Amino acid sequence: MSLRAGKDFHSQFANPQFLNITSTPDLCVQSPSPAVNAGYNLGSSVVGTLNLAGTPRMQGANIDLGAYEQ
Repeated sequence: MSLRAGKDFHSQFANPQFLNITSTPDLCVQSPSPAVNAGYNLGSSVVGTLNLAGTPRMQGANIDLGAYEQ
């Protein structure tokens, strides 16, 4: 496997499209974000049942990458 700039070929490197990253950050992602449904559901004992906002971690086809579920 060849590495470029410390990034491997199997990782995603894209703008997560956060709602707001200015003075009062809102790190939820927008609907077209590549983070939506891009995570793996490894079960509630690993990913938990609630996200950082206290809403269900699993909504939709798969979990979102990051601390918040859309």
